[in-house]
Formats: sequence, C-alpha cells, structure tokens
Amino acid sequence: MKYQYTGHLLQRMMRRGITGDEIDQALRNIDRHYSTPQDSTCIVGITHAGRVLKIWIVGSDWPPDEPWIIKSAAGKGEEDD
Repeated sequence: MKYQYTGHLLQRMMRRGITGDEIDQALRNIDRHYSTPQDSTCIVGITHAGRVLKIWIVGSDWPPDEPWIIKSAAGKGEEDD
C-alpha cells in the first residue's frame, strides 16, 4: 500500500516518538477502523513490538483509495490534537 504523510503527521510523529516503520507495521496489522465526524478514518493497528497506534487518514471510505493520506497518529491513550 502507498502512503502520503502530511506535515501535521510528521510533527506528531516527532512529538510522540513514532517512527515510519511503526506506522507501516501498524497499517499492515490493523485491529479495527472507524469513520470520524471529520471525514476521516481512524485506524487502530499494532506494531511488531505490540505498540498500539491510532492513525488518522483522510476520507471515510473503506478501503481507502491509494495513496492513503495520513494526517495524524498517536499511541494508545493519546488523542489527536
């Protein structure tokens, strides 16, 4: 699958210590997903190390068209801001 990172995502990754490899791993190991009121989809995925990530992508269609535009990410218990 192909992704496109937004500037907002890159800022959140640096702030929260999330790596590109973790984003890739979580998106390849999706536990669940749901639409949000902001016309996006929140994907909950798990890395190889067991870290649970919430990843927000643009659009609410499932499956999304490629490239997936990833706009934010957070670890379990963190909210997007």
